[in-house]
Amino acid sequence: MEVIRLLRILYQYLPVTFIVLANLAFVFTWNYLSERRYFEDCPLLTISFAAFFFIFFCILFFIATKAHQTFETEPSAYEPISIIVPVYNEELHIFSVLKSIQNSHYPTEKIELIVINDGSSDNSQNEIIRFSEQYK
Repeated sequence: MEVIRLLRILYQYLPVTFIVLANLAFVFTWNYLSERRYFEDCPLLTISFAAFFFIFFCILFFIATKAHQTFETEPSAYEPISIIVPVYNEELHIFSVLKSIQNSHYPTEKIELIVINDGSSDNSQNEIIRFSEQYK
């Protein structure tokens, strides 16, 4: 499970990681090879070094993508949660708040949604009822 979490974090920051590591690899390779004149002596070494980094990041991207998909499709990997939404005169916003919770990537069967209406004087109660009827 820890490996999947690590790969998911890596997947999230993969573009930044790729850019930083590719730039570092290029700078260090350029400095190392230009001082020793390997560019003129062995262009195959330069090409193979660049190909290694390209293949390495392609494999890394593939593994991270698969781990991300696996994590997203396994509802058993999610813990059940309770979300408490206190409401007081939120007629204009409560429906969109509840809808955004419903549309989250978290599995709906793992979410316990508790809405507490503290005596609203506007139409908040009707909006909560409308949401509960629409998204049963």
